Amino acid sequence: MDEAKEMQTPIEPLSLAIERSGRGDTVTVIAKLGSEELYRDKLDLNKASHRAKYGKAIHDKLPRFTVADVDSQLLKLLADMQRSESAAEEPATTGRELAAFELVRPELVFRPGFAGVSISRLMETRTGADVEWTIYAKSGGKRTASELEPTIVAGDRALHVDPMPVPPPKKEAIELCGWSGSSREAWLRGEVRPTTAEVLRAVMERIDRYIELPGSDNEDDSGDARGYGATLSLWVMLSYCYPVFAAVPYLYLAGPAGSGKTRTMDVISRMVFRPMLSSNATGPTLFRSLHSRGGTLLLDEAERLKDDRSPDVGEMNTVLLSGYRHGGRATRMERVGDGQFTPQSFDTFGPKLLACIRGLPPALSSRCITVRLSRAKANSPRASRRLDDTPDDQQNIRDLLHAWTIENATALFDTEAPASTLANRDAERWEPLLRIAMMTGDTELVGVLLDHAARQLEVDSDDSTPEADPALLLALFQLVTDQLKVTPSDVLEAAREIDPDAVDESWNARRVGAVLRRYSLRTTRIHGRRVYRLTPKQVAGVAMRYGYPVAESGSEANA
Repeated sequence: MDEAKEMQTPIEPLSLAIERSGRGDTVTVIAKLGSEELYRDKLDLNKASHRAKYGKAIHDKLPRFTVADVDSQLLKLLADMQRSESAAEEPATTGRELAAFELVRPELVFRPGFAGVSISRLMETRTGADVEWTIYAKSGGKRTASELEPTIVAGDRALHVDPMPVPPPKKEAIELCGWSGSSREAWLRGEVRPTTAEVLRAVMERIDRYIELPGSDNEDDSGDARGYGATLSLWVMLSYCYPVFAAVPYLYLAGPAGSGKTRTMDVISRMVFRPMLSSNATGPTLFRSLHSRGGTLLLDEAERLKDDRSPDVGEMNTVLLSGYRHGGRATRMERVGDGQFTPQSFDTFGPKLLACIRGLPPALSSRCITVRLSRAKANSPRASRRLDDTPDDQQNIRDLLHAWTIENATALFDTEAPASTLANRDAERWEPLLRIAMMTGDTELVGVLLDHAARQLEVDSDDSTPEADPALLLALFQLVTDQLKVTPSDVLEAAREIDPDAVDESWNARRVGAVLRRYSLRTTRIHGRRVYRLTPKQVAGVAMRYGYPVAESGSEANA
């Protein structure tokens, strides 16, 4: 009889109610059994991990309520809340029209007097690991770390984040972070305040450790090596502060097969802000990924960008071209319902590194700073080092770059580029690197960079025909075999006879000299003329190193 009565006793239903406790969809959810409060917690109803955590807490208290049961009720609460907000009618005068200045992307936020970097943190919870977005910021000399929310207070101004980032996969969250927890804590305590000169020196040393830059072991070409090293290092720093600038130069790694382009990209990728490496991305993958996460795109084997017959390549080029200037976007029609489409814009602005052998389309090349690599000598200590041989130093570089960004990036607003002969698009490309260099206070470095930029612009006219290189090397070899002094014009004439299709009428003597200079085959000025005073053995040695056999017999090469 008692058992029958117990079976007839009604089971108290679980009821959930919400209280506003923050911005967006973050609320306090109160669980009750009848009039008795069972549990309360603050959560974002949009996040499945938050709902699962709440459901497990209820299940632990009352096992008859499964996590799925609670999740169903929480989703209903979310739907009711959103319907209620949509139905609420407010007078039009309660709002305020926003200016473009007040909209910011979430990853890097810079305004005069305010700098912030968003970090994805993988946090341990009672229900497992969960991803949280935290913004580390400095405003008015005060350092803070707080949950990234749709509105950021920057001094006396409110900035609105768009798009709000979604939690990435857990493994990707660790990769996106980049800044170690110990360094973040030290920065918050004011113990880490790296200067621009310190960070640039550290990045340059890291690059010099692993990459054989042209002129690295040649005193006569040491200016080239330092110019290339400064260019790569300043570009790494640029990836952490690019929103400050109206346009961001792309970096193009040029050079024949085996010249270290992929290795250089690997070294750079371990230092830049939020690297995204790819060799086979599609147009939609690019613009959606760039829009959702921001950061630095590194595209290897970019030869296919010249295939103008491919619709997919055409779309990729459109994305890359649009991302050069601040505010650059790719617009596509996106499905919003059953058969309904609406135009949607995707933010594509940001630094991009491209590497290939056969050059880039002219419009894309005009947005690039070119780094011409050459094959490392045999037994080069730089080329033989493992890239992960000093992981602590590698992490220290990333820590320095993050701290430098928050401490120094806002000073770029008031930093002018040095006076130079650069103009138009050339000035626009080099300006960000020159402004960062100016912040070091090293006038010698700025001079090296300006000289390097001027030299590069002389040979930037064409990077798209390395197929002519074998003919030029063969022509030079044949000429120095028969005569002591050979001019670039002599090489041009002989190369046209060897391969008239590759060395067509667009070529001139200066361009020939620029190509051979990539192989460290340089002229000497004698009586006002530029001539090659090289032995056949020297030319053959260089050509063979690149897989271009020029000598028919060993006797010729050893002459």
